[in-house]
Amino acid sequence: MQNILEIKELLASPKEVLITTHRNPDGDAIGSSLGLFHYLNKLGHHVRIVAPSEYPDFLAWLPGAGEIIIFDNEGEDAERAVKEAEIVFCLDFNSLDRIDKVGDLIRKRDCVKIMIDHHLYPDDFAHFTLSDTSASSTSEMIFDFIEALDDKPLIDKTLGEAIFTGILTDTGSFKYSTSPKLFRIVSELLALGVDDYKLQDLIFNSMTEKQLRLLGHCLDCLLYTSPSPRDRG
Repeated sequence: MQNILEIKELLASPKEVLITTHRNPDGDAIGSSLGLFHYLNKLGHHVRIVAPSEYPDFLAWLPGAGEIIIFDNEGEDAERAVKEAEIVFCLDFNSLDRIDKVGDLIRKRDCVKIMIDHHLYPDDFAHFTLSDTSASSTSEMIFDFIEALDDKPLIDKTLGEAIFTGILTDTGSFKYSTSPKLFRIVSELLALGVDDYKLQDLIFNSMTEKQLRLLGHCLDCLLYTSPSPRDRG
């Protein structure tokens, strides 16, 4: 990976680290953020995650998710985290515009900024840009990042579940953006004890009562507003 030795040197001593990701964070945004969060905590850094807006309820089970600072709800705490950061990791987005007011705060900060992302056309705002458009997800890139830093032994089940969640959701349960390399990574995560069946169930079969009622209401509306076969002529 480009500039990996410089980044390794930066991470050699404990620092104030901020991780941020895009508005309306999905499984990859949260999975990659929490994967990096657990890794950097193992290195002895003080790490905080700031997301511009709430993440989906089906990701709340992930270890560490409860510590994510939501800018929309906790603006002062989020601003403090940005102001105190010595290193900012920008995950799963390619432009500071994707993180709204958080991006404005980061743009003004004179600190080291590191972008890790798999989308096309990354903006030139970071000191270090790790971009791989062939990657299935930013979570896959976090695995690669840790491996490039020679710290793969630090990947445990908890960290692996975060990475697996990001990969699983961004590939649509391995329907697209897959590669032989990706499946090698997944096999290593399963060997660490990551339970594929359990994660699939938590992610895709965990609707709340409120969500189920809303779905039922929508289906009822469709049922009563759909034209009959005779009406279709």
